[in-house]
Amino acid sequence: LAHGQASPKSARAVRLTGSAPRIDGQMDDAAWATAIPITDFVEKLPVEGAEPSLRTEVRILFDNDAVYVGARLFRPDPANIPTAITRRDGSSNAETLVLSFDTYHDRRTAYSFSISSGGVRSDFYHGQDSQTDRQFEYDPIWTARARVDSAGWTAEMRIPFSQLRFGARDKPWGFEIERLIPDKNTDLYWVMIPKARDQSGWSSFFGSLEGIAKVNTARGVELVPYTAADVTVRGNKDPANPFDPGFVARAGADLKAGIGSNLTLDATVNPDFGQVEADPAEVNLTAFETVFEEKRPFFVEGNEILTGRAQSFLGRPTYFYTRRIGASPRGDVAGDFVDLPRNSTILGAAKVTGRLPSGLSVGLLGAVTAREFGRGFNTATGMYTKAPVEPTTGFGVLRLQQEVGHSQSTLGMVLTGVRRGLGAPGQLDSLLARDAVTGGVDWRIRFQEGKYELTGWAGFSRVDGEALGIDRVQRSSARYLQRPDADYLHYDPFRTSLSGYTASVRADKNAGRHSLWGIQIGVKSPGFEINDIGQMARADAIDFNADLQLRDTKPNRLFRFFNVGHSIVGQWDFGGERQFLRLGQNSNFVFHNFWGMAFHIIYAPRAMSSTLTRGGPYMETPRTWNLSAALSGNQSSRTTWTTSFTYRTDELRGSASSVSAGITTRPAAQWEASFTPRYTRSTNPQQYIATALGGSTATFGRRYLFAFIEQSTIAAQFRLNYAFTPNLTIQGYAEPFASSGRFHDFGELARSRSFQIRTYGPATGTTISKQSDGSYAVTDGAANFAFSSSDFNVLSFRSNLVLRWEWAAGSTLFVIWQQNRSSLLPIGDLVNPGSLWDATTAPGDNFFALKLSYWLKAK
Repeated sequence: LAHGQASPKSARAVRLTGSAPRIDGQMDDAAWATAIPITDFVEKLPVEGAEPSLRTEVRILFDNDAVYVGARLFRPDPANIPTAITRRDGSSNAETLVLSFDTYHDRRTAYSFSISSGGVRSDFYHGQDSQTDRQFEYDPIWTARARVDSAGWTAEMRIPFSQLRFGARDKPWGFEIERLIPDKNTDLYWVMIPKARDQSGWSSFFGSLEGIAKVNTARGVELVPYTAADVTVRGNKDPANPFDPGFVARAGADLKAGIGSNLTLDATVNPDFGQVEADPAEVNLTAFETVFEEKRPFFVEGNEILTGRAQSFLGRPTYFYTRRIGASPRGDVAGDFVDLPRNSTILGAAKVTGRLPSGLSVGLLGAVTAREFGRGFNTATGMYTKAPVEPTTGFGVLRLQQEVGHSQSTLGMVLTGVRRGLGAPGQLDSLLARDAVTGGVDWRIRFQEGKYELTGWAGFSRVDGEALGIDRVQRSSARYLQRPDADYLHYDPFRTSLSGYTASVRADKNAGRHSLWGIQIGVKSPGFEINDIGQMARADAIDFNADLQLRDTKPNRLFRFFNVGHSIVGQWDFGGERQFLRLGQNSNFVFHNFWGMAFHIIYAPRAMSSTLTRGGPYMETPRTWNLSAALSGNQSSRTTWTTSFTYRTDELRGSASSVSAGITTRPAAQWEASFTPRYTRSTNPQQYIATALGGSTATFGRRYLFAFIEQSTIAAQFRLNYAFTPNLTIQGYAEPFASSGRFHDFGELARSRSFQIRTYGPATGTTISKQSDGSYAVTDGAANFAFSSSDFNVLSFRSNLVLRWEWAAGSTLFVIWQQNRSSLLPIGDLVNPGSLWDATTAPGDNFFALKLSYWLKAK
């Protein structure tokens, strides 16, 4: 195929005239004889363009309500066909048939449906013209079966038109078929898309599927009510603690309704997320929050439109971070025992998503969370207290994206809003802004069918509230406007609003056998703030990055594929000071046995950090060198593995080394086990401790306290899954985690714009001693002050055991057992493999839950 040129191949779907075939995987219904077989497949792996050694036949039928797919996949050795069974959307070494439909025929998007030789279904949406952009949030209700027989295996699918979105009626669809045969490292396609162009096209190369016309695209109302109950058993309950959640029962419902053939309304009342896997444990000693992956079903499905993920723009602001909705309350309450809600209650949420025939993608979401209260109990007085810890909050998101012309160029916009009912003065107005509005536009201009692209965005933000709340925004780690040596910033503790902007432009070459490149510049003003509903680590930034990738996608004597890349990434603040600069080189190789190897080297020269002193003056960062390497086995094997090593060192005697590995094995068709250990040992010479008064003029009258910290972390993830059938699975997950930190060589920043530390002790005419309460007392001439810093050893064990039974289409039963164990000790001993066992015996809670949902569909 010429670059970006659609395939001239055409297939035809035949309308059923009699009974529809039973979806049992046997292909023995008379209706299949009326369909036209598709047999002209081409090999992509191992030899691109070769005639396949294995025959494949695919047939397409349809009636008013659904499209039917029947496939005969021949094998001379059917006894050797892998038939691994996993949960829906799971990956394995089983043979797989994938059908992709570009129902809009826009040569940009596609819906994919797959069935494995083990009968496992998978479905995903391609939001852009890329095979690797697989959005598994798409979760339609459809049926499929597979069966191994003496000639190979067969598969049948029934995909209701109500689960698809359409462009113009009675027009051809874009169409592609893929057959993956992992045990033979073979990949067959109906339309073979050359590897040299994988990164610049997918659905734009599809053939066409003719014949589907005069079908019922109406989508009725789908209602999924649920009922659930849970109980928490405390492992370390204090008899004096009056707060115990005990037994909790709840009910709610999710609703889905079609708005025409293109838009979908999703609504939820009292959504339940009890079956979600726990977030991994961590120790975060930085000033920035940890970003966790969204796993809640309502926010996951269809969210690629709302978040803009359907169009990937490097570094674009995350205007909508779904985990802001229903997040943990920010307030606190006093007491010897405290009962705080784990999450804000989502009273209700609704969203409209879809794509119109005009090429306009639409995403609209609204949600309301409840006012939350915390309770405290004073043991001396026997009195209870109650205080608000989170206000009633409304969230709104609007995302639009319009396709422009025939080149698949796009123009998008986003607008978000947050409104909080803060209540009486002094309750929550010092913690939170009252109103927040953000928005922006983005564009993607494609040339030569996507070989070259010009992308970019521009956006704004504004937050309003009481002076104390806006002061907190100004002083947050995202900007530190109060910094004493930042003359270019304007800090006002009495202001009641804050505004900012962002913009970026990028040029890329995305296609070509031997070279790819990109270059980008972007800005975020000091006042830019999106963290009320979005996610951003740092404003006050001028970013630059460029990369050049040299590669060969055609196999040669040594490699199946190799890539050698060079990159430069830098950031400056609006005062012109370089925050960091990283010069990188990366190499990636795939050998003929499908093993992979990668190397990455980064050099970072000295820079001037505006964040290390947590609101204080600039502090210099040292020269740093980073090296990483990784090796992985054939990912199509029954047992897959990977291992990696990283090392970092700097000119201040700081260092870090880590090793990680992962192995996944499938000893039998219904079993899958994985083990992923990791170990890290590091020394950080610039760990911030605290800020104290009484500093010299060289540090603007304050003392910025730092120390060396030696850290060690060991963790392992264990997963053991058993599939009775593709619809009835039991999954076990466990992660023991241990981390330690030991502080030493305490001191203070000697002067701004340097990394020199005035270490406390006789050499600097000071004394330091540890007190009985764990704090440190320092004498510096006539000055005396104290600070707290404690060595630590953290143990954590989190586990889930989930039985999931899809007992009817769209209807699911969950039975859940979850453990959450933890302990914190004031010691800094290095952790070791035995610490993982210690984590499993730490005190904690057991959580048991049962959830039953039932799918109801009305025409």
